[in-house]
Amino acid sequence: MRYIILTITLLFSLNSISQIISQDSKFTEIGAAKNFDVTIAKMYKVDINPAYYFVDFNNIESESIDELTSFGFFDINGAFDTLYESIVEGFKNKSEKITLSIGNGSLKIEYGKHTLGRFRFIFTDNSGLEDSSDFLTKKQFSKLFGKKFNKSDFK
Repeated sequence: MRYIILTITLLFSLNSISQIISQDSKFTEIGAAKNFDVTIAKMYKVDINPAYYFVDFNNIESESIDELTSFGFFDINGAFDTLYESIVEGFKNKSEKITLSIGNGSLKIEYGKHTLGRFRFIFTDNSGLEDSSDFLTKKQFSKLFGKKFNKSDFK
């Protein structure tokens, strides 16, 4: 009798587990920053209202080279264009770094003086955890945002 009750209980628990349904959001890749065939970062757009953008990048702070981390934000009041334009302005003004509040943390853009016009993302979440991307060129940055590279935009 004990085995019958155990079997029935097991069957009911399997039935309840199978009722969990995953609903995938539709997202599209906006662009990718690559160094030869190695992907440094990719940007995606989730098709909801307002649109949600997120950037996956290789975390150079990690012990594993394959560890990806990300930051994201809703496109409220043109946040996507504001982020792009803020980074370009940093190049134009020859900034060392800029810091922006974004999503659930802050995003620091660190411009490398000795890296021939490159920059990197440093994302710090609300808990204080900091993740850094590898350095990106201006051309890689334009591709990441799905824009055509125009050298005059950065002067």
